Amino acid sequence: MPVGGKVLSSFFAAVTPRTAGFNSISTSGMTPAGRFLTIILMFIGGSPGSTAGGIKTTTFGVLIMTIIAAIKGREDTV
Repeated sequence: MPVGGKVLSSFFAAVTPRTAGFNSISTSGMTPAGRFLTIILMFIGGSPGSTAGGIKTTTFGVLIMTIIAAIKGREDTV
């Protein structure tokens, strides 16, 4: 596969688990790390206002910021 095709296929494989769920690459051909990353992308989902499933990107961002604040011993996230 040419480099351009690989880039396009990678982009498509990263976007579709969060939105439509189409499968351009067989999951059985993925490495365990690739399958895990796909599951993480499906869990996070899309951005607010989209029809994508998951917890949404903003919720994921707030969750990460809250975890970082808790590790640093801060009471407030911002």
